[in-house]
Amino acid sequence: MHTDLLTCAPDLPVADAALRMKEAHCSSILVVEKGQAVGIWTERDAVKMDFSFPQAFEQPISAVMSTPVRTLTATASVGEAAVAFQTERIRHLLVVDAMGRQQGIVSQTDVVRAQGIEFYVMLRSVESVMEPIRLSVPAERNLAEVIGDMRRRALDAVLVEESDGTLGILTERDVVSLIGQKSWNLSVGEAASKPLLTLPGSDSVYRASKIFSNKKIRHLGVTDAAGKVRGLISYANVLSSVAHEYVTELHDALREQQQKLNQFEHRLRLADRFFETMSEALMVTDDAGNIESVNPAFTAITGYELHEVVGRKPSVLRSGRHEATFYSDMWATLTREGRWQGEVWNRRKTGEIYPEWLSISAVRNAQDVVTNYVGIFSDITERKAGEEKVRYLAYHDALTGLPNRTLFLEHVRHALSRARRNRKLVALMFVDLDSFKAVNDAFGHDAGDYFLVSIAKTLQAALREDDTVARLGGDEFAAVLEDVADQAAVENVAAKVLRAISRPVELAGQRVGSAASIGISLYPSDADSVESLLKHADTAMYRAKRDGKGCYRVF
Repeated sequence: MHTDLLTCAPDLPVADAALRMKEAHCSSILVVEKGQAVGIWTERDAVKMDFSFPQAFEQPISAVMSTPVRTLTATASVGEAAVAFQTERIRHLLVVDAMGRQQGIVSQTDVVRAQGIEFYVMLRSVESVMEPIRLSVPAERNLAEVIGDMRRRALDAVLVEESDGTLGILTERDVVSLIGQKSWNLSVGEAASKPLLTLPGSDSVYRASKIFSNKKIRHLGVTDAAGKVRGLISYANVLSSVAHEYVTELHDALREQQQKLNQFEHRLRLADRFFETMSEALMVTDDAGNIESVNPAFTAITGYELHEVVGRKPSVLRSGRHEATFYSDMWATLTREGRWQGEVWNRRKTGEIYPEWLSISAVRNAQDVVTNYVGIFSDITERKAGEEKVRYLAYHDALTGLPNRTLFLEHVRHALSRARRNRKLVALMFVDLDSFKAVNDAFGHDAGDYFLVSIAKTLQAALREDDTVARLGGDEFAAVLEDVADQAAVENVAAKVLRAISRPVELAGQRVGSAASIGISLYPSDADSVESLLKHADTAMYRAKRDGKGCYRVF
């Protein structure tokens, strides 16, 4: 932190406050009244000023300052400061002691310069954290208009293009300097910092941070292999990169158990606020399995608030779907290996049972004694529904919802297997529509699809509930009939199907008739294998076609 606080009284004019910031090379000024910080004015606040109304810069700083002032205790870690900047979307924190007395101020820049970040940014490339150019303006544009664009788009910098192709940059710090110098009526080219310093996108974030420090700037252009500027990197980008690495490291520690308890506790302080926004539910228990804490995602998934589960066992979530051996095996693995993960069915507070993917890790102290268990889980209801849909589509026709060829053949095999055991008759029917191509050509594919769906429903209605109807492709359908009395009964069913199919279907306001040719093969008289039954039914169906269509034939 910086202990040399730049302060001013609430009645100091804005332009004078900006001049003080420029002369002190500070990015903020603290507004103090009777020894208490009542507000803060920063470079970001400067951009909010309307340059088309210069009289605004003569008003007191209290009229435009940000309040209240966000604070952090002097004993807090750099990581906690990074988290505060990230979650609260601010750039400055007033540092206070335990009694609330002002000690100094810390900014994003200070965090990036702090020792210990090299590990996080050494191997990250500039292009991986840069931001694309969000606004580039010609140098002759009016300064007030450009600053208005920055304000509306929440930008901290814009590129400025000179007529000769060279680039400059206008930043929030430049805006503060202009206010302090009372330079209002300028072009953006006259106000911009020039030239724009750049570095290749393949360079490391670590090198960018060094350039920031050495050149005392906070923005760099990022160039591609051809040397063309493609984006900008700022201190804020570096801080975001560092914060991301903090989160990743913490998550790995919880999941993989690579650290001891003292490291875990250190990272837990850093993680407290991140836990508030984690999408995964988190539950911490003591060594006896009593719940000590949960995060908001836990409440969102299970419905239980923190006060409802503290001191209780995780069994409050049990669904009753798992045998006792499931949990005993889980604990045996956790005791033996220090971790367990797998799919669990649990119950929400509402009583709804849901699937989750759960990872549990044992936390040990320096003496290698288990002190806590940490469980991280996510609701996989949608994922399982997706998997179920994929499985369904693998065995069903997407248009009609009927079993497809793969599932139909499986049903036929099971039907023959039962028929052999019970000495029953099985019939296989091939149904091929005689008029589908004409319908498709006359009414279009959408109407053709509707026609096929109608035929599918007609077939299902004409057959028994236990009979299996399938769509094999195109306008070909098939059915397997089990436990039929004799061939005459099968022929009666075929005749019933033909009558049902012949009923007109309404398409585009017209009643369209249909017909089909049916081929039938029987087990065991015609064949005793799936392949032969299919072949014979197909042969019989083609005989029906040759005999004039709109009829059935038995092999």
